[in-house]
Amino acid sequence: MSSSALSSGSVPKSAKYLPAKILVADDDEGVRVGLAANLELEGYEVAEARDGAEAIALIGASSYDLIVSDAVMPSATGVEVLSALRHRGLDTPFILISAFVSEELVTRALSDGLFAMLYKPFAMDRILEVVARALRRNVVLIVDDTHAYVASLVDALRSVGMRVETREDGPSAVEFARKHVVDVCVLDLVMQPRSWVETCEQLQTVNDRMDIIAITSLATNEQIRGIARRGVVTCLRKPFDVRELLAAIARVRAATPVKK
Repeated sequence: MSSSALSSGSVPKSAKYLPAKILVADDDEGVRVGLAANLELEGYEVAEARDGAEAIALIGASSYDLIVSDAVMPSATGVEVLSALRHRGLDTPFILISAFVSEELVTRALSDGLFAMLYKPFAMDRILEVVARALRRNVVLIVDDTHAYVASLVDALRSVGMRVETREDGPSAVEFARKHVVDVCVLDLVMQPRSWVETCEQLQTVNDRMDIIAITSLATNEQIRGIARRGVVTCLRKPFDVRELLAAIARVRAATPVKK
């Protein structure tokens, strides 16, 4: 994908005035109707599905900008709805909600590009924040100068529908962030010519909506505690399984409010 395609000015004018279309799937009528009503109050167009089979049928009949689904439903789970969506070749953002879901189901959902997982009961303001974040369809920026390692991460993230860009150093990452909206930055802590601290501070100055996930093979426990004090939301030690990164991205998207 070219950088020009990611520009904030690339959305057709006609699309800016169309309300986002959201599918809400939940067999709990109270939760489904309440969420749909609140989304409509925010100006979204909302369709409802009472179970997994109906959600899959609606996905086949129409297109949506976002899907919010309960994880456990009759006829098909939310994870199966997500899988059906991906089998159609659609990269639509998908938010799972549940009172409880097994680790196995979460892992399957992450492998299909789950945007975020929210647990019931949730504050309505919080899910509206996550919905707004998902609809922005912003970029995951990986900043690392290890070519082979980065290539494997990019391939894995793009395979589950994420929009990914890479930069090899701090200055070029900051410059990219000035021109494009970055949702999550995955930042290696060992780079030249600029320290990760300086890069982190400049990225946060450019875009205070951006979450930063640190990756490193060298940090001590004390350094990791210092990283957290710099506003970095989590740190992964290299080498890590890509599922750990997918889980970290989904966690920060669910936990971090969208600043206005």
